[in-house]
Amino acid sequence: MPAPWYTEQAAIVYRKQKNFVAEVRILQRWIDAARRNGCAVQSRLCVVAINLSGHDDDQLIFETLNDRGAPLLKADLIKNWIFQQREKIRAETDTWPDQFWNDFDDDWWREETSQGRHMRSRIDTFLQYWLTMRTRDEVLTDDVFRTFTEYAADRMSAPAAAEGFLAALLRDAEKFRSMADNPADTEVGRFHQRVVQELRWRPRCRC
Repeated sequence: MPAPWYTEQAAIVYRKQKNFVAEVRILQRWIDAARRNGCAVQSRLCVVAINLSGHDDDQLIFETLNDRGAPLLKADLIKNWIFQQREKIRAETDTWPDQFWNDFDDDWWREETSQGRHMRSRIDTFLQYWLTMRTRDEVLTDDVFRTFTEYAADRMSAPAAAEGFLAALLRDAEKFRSMADNPADTEVGRFHQRVVQELRWRPRCRC
């Protein structure tokens, strides 16, 4: 039974802060929960600690260590950045995953759909459209993560502001998904098919 991603991220943050007591405590909490749920914890548990200096790029290391056999989505990088910010501004650590991100981890959002000659996950497509709408500027596919962090940094500088920002992101995502649920013979359904699915307007990438 693998640890939830938010447990992994919290453990990484505590390690970077050299708060080893908190790091062990959160891992122990996961092990205890696994035992209570009747899951056998593997006897060979390897814990890898990476101590970063002030000059190390933790985001680059996060990308490099992804060994699940699938490329990281732009949304995966954004999720990691968001929860790093959560620790920096000392926001509520337990509610953010359920409140602001878990909906994005379901199969519908991660399913790949055709965009011209490219296949992209719905969540990455939505984030590119959303950033284009918010910044009122063209956002290239390759620039989604960088643009998001630049746009969100000031808007996530305090817990209340960050939660408002993420709530707005989630509301817009729900509207985006609701368009896909409309029948193709409705006005909204036709808009979704022509603009999103057939992509008559195509955000460019560096290809």
